[in-house]
Amino acid sequence: MRGLRSLLNHRGSLSNMRPNPWMLVLWLLAATLTGAGVTALAALALTAPDPESVQSFYVVPRVLGAVAPWLLVVGIAAGVGALFLQAIRWRRG
Repeated sequence: MRGLRSLLNHRGSLSNMRPNPWMLVLWLLAATLTGAGVTALAALALTAPDPESVQSFYVVPRVLGAVAPWLLVVGIAAGVGALFLQAIRWRRG
């Protein structure tokens, strides 16, 4: 019973136990951007261009090559930022 009381704040509710929805969005954004960057780099490295199609031969690899590193860097930066914010807000029990 004492453990339950320690979970309750001074108002008698568990309101500060709920996660911040903006932190969840930041974590999801970081995971999505990092995954998209890794997927784009893998697609760029593993696909062979078709010389009969200009789009698949030149445009798609150039766009993936330009966007993939930025997606990866921004995704990792968002993850580090989310981890930093989570560490600042962390309270020892």
